[in-house]
Amino acid sequence: MILDQQRIKLIFGPSAWEDLKKRLAAECERMSDVSPLAPRFIALSNDNVFLKGRENGRNVSLIYVKDVPCVIYRTPRRQGQMDILANPDGSSVDFVIRGAPQSPEDIAFNFVRETLETRGAPGGAD
Repeated sequence: MILDQQRIKLIFGPSAWEDLKKRLAAECERMSDVSPLAPRFIALSNDNVFLKGRENGRNVSLIYVKDVPCVIYRTPRRQGQMDILANPDGSSVDFVIRGAPQSPEDIAFNFVRETLETRGAPGGAD
């Protein structure tokens, strides 16, 4: 059972990562229409992306680890590992953060939002 889930993750992990990157880039673009402080999406490599906060020093870093597969993330408020959860047929692929499944859309929205917050930011109002 564990080996089957690992095999499924290895098969669907790369497409889940690509989907997450596209959603992060799209969310940055969408927010740039609303806020001049919207972060920039920067692909440092195929497996490493960065959301660069503007003017407030709040950034998000994500690294895809192919061998596991998982995503290591660091945001202004937290850091950790996102595991991949996939149905055997690949019809549903989610990420799991702290034991809770989250969709790529929700992750993108929340990570971009964290770069826009000023509370707790370097030079921001606490």
